[in-house]
Amino acid sequence: MALYRMVDGVRVDLTPEEEAKLLAEWKAIEEETKKTIHIEQRKSEYPNFKDTIEALVDALDNISKSGINIGNSANELVNQIKNIHTKYPKPS
Repeated sequence: MALYRMVDGVRVDLTPEEEAKLLAEWKAIEEETKKTIHIEQRKSEYPNFKDTIEALVDALDNISKSGINIGNSANELVNQIKNIHTKYPKPS
């Protein structure tokens, strides 16, 4: 495959050195993309952030109510969310 660039509207073939450098750059980009493509793929399928946080906080609250110690930071988080829900209740 002959690679080229446009110079003032004229097609100029790349030299073998330029072509090798460009192909190496493309390969590096492809390799980096392979390492991170799962991030975008997962992101598109995860539930939204708000729903995830609410489900986790509800689960932590239920675990705590069952008598299991969920730790200070988790308790603080659950209490903070509960206080916000109390301060701004859902309309009936």
